[in-house]
Amino acid sequence: MAKYSYDFKKKLVSEIINDGNSIRYTAKKYNIRKERVSKWVRAYKTRGDAGLHRNKTKKVYSYEFKMRAVARYLESDLTHTELINEFNLSSRSIIYHWITEFRNSEVDYLQPKRRRRRPVVTEMKKDFKQVHSTNDNIYEEYQGLK
Repeated sequence: MAKYSYDFKKKLVSEIINDGNSIRYTAKKYNIRKERVSKWVRAYKTRGDAGLHRNKTKKVYSYEFKMRAVARYLESDLTHTELINEFNLSSRSIIYHWITEFRNSEVDYLQPKRRRRRPVVTEMKKDFKQVHSTNDNIYEEYQGLK
């Protein structure tokens, strides 16, 4: 069972958003770390009620998705928080690990966890360029829709 129920989280978020209480005050009132309450508020603002529900399964991301997220981060000035909102990721630590591993040239970390031959780093750089150009096309289409 989860430590904090959906109803409890919703109550705290409501006190902050609707009643105008600060995150610090609310966290102190219920004896919870303010970082946790802040995370709930951020999740609610970006994903609504679904942001307060606990994930029951581990989400698996494809290699292409990971590369697209890393490329978007490296070519923009987005923060980790903005990136998780854009790509609907479950936490900042996920994108942080992907970026760190990519920068350390351990791009096989981004690959699905199957036993197979490790890709050559030069092939990965070529894949990165391909994902980068695809991301540019998607971004241009998105801008055209506005």
